[in-house]
Amino acid sequence: GGAHFGVLEGELGALADKVWGWMKEERLSGQVKLLSAVDEESGESGDSNSLVESYVRKEVVGKGWAEQMRLEVDKIGKEIAGKLIQEIVEDSVVELTGRG
Repeated sequence: GGAHFGVLEGELGALADKVWGWMKEERLSGQVKLLSAVDEESGESGDSNSLVESYVRKEVVGKGWAEQMRLEVDKIGKEIAGKLIQEIVEDSVVELTGRG
């Protein structure tokens, strides 16, 4: 019944988290390999570290920005929901009391 569905849903969520983590690791790993290959072509040993550092910095800043954006969207969504509930309650009171 419902309990079984909840367990299944939880397991799917955990699986999705694992897959997403794996994809992120592979993406970063692929970028590091690509940067290393570019460095080998140039023959400059110092550039690989700075390129990887630059990439990681962009990833961290990008994730920070994305997290901040998600928090802002959540905050705005909650504000909108609160205002809608307030309007619904006010309209219901007006309808029930005949005041308007």
